[in-house]
Amino acid sequence: IQSHPLKSISQITSPKGGSLQKKKKLSLEEPDDHQLVQRIRESQKRRIFEVNDVKQQLEELTEDGLRHQLDTKLFGWMRMIRQVYPVMREKHWGRICNLIGGAGKEPDPYMFGSGMTNSALLNLTKSLSTEFAPDNVLVNAICPGYVLTPLVEKQIPDTAKARGLTEEQVKKDVLLAAQPTKQFVTVEQIAATTLFLCSDAAASITGSHIAV
Repeated sequence: IQSHPLKSISQITSPKGGSLQKKKKLSLEEPDDHQLVQRIRESQKRRIFEVNDVKQQLEELTEDGLRHQLDTKLFGWMRMIRQVYPVMREKHWGRICNLIGGAGKEPDPYMFGSGMTNSALLNLTKSLSTEFAPDNVLVNAICPGYVLTPLVEKQIPDTAKARGLTEEQVKKDVLLAAQPTKQFVTVEQIAATTLFLCSDAAASITGSHIAV
């Protein structure tokens, strides 16, 4: 969520400007997101938060588990946006970049809950882009392919065991199957896309989702 222009990737990836690499799990429960937004308002520095996907199929996903995903991702993001939007509206300038997993566009049977929540986030992005546009607040989504995070590395052996594949086959034939370049996405690539969406060059782009 950005309320002033960005000029360099270092503002996104450096310790002073915030980081796309998550150091620990972030819970967007209501008390925490209020404090988080207060820190953003005070510092006026860039912050992006990624909530890691939980790989579950229908039989493994309980209703409580789905409610937790919806509350963390969909309702958590809505609470944050509600708090920062008035600041952006007052300044008549704002940029909201939603980082949304690819399961929102291409359903994955191993990401049943995440697919539904990510689809809802894509809908939220599109709806808010129309609502906020008159106030020069642009809302877009970045949909990255797999990033080789510690979480993904931890899931590879489990996926290999579940599907009867080698770990190398999981990387090549499962994780990177839909990635045209057959390479993992990097944090720097996501940061560069975010920088573009927060720059003057993207001043007419809103309601879009960019696959990385």
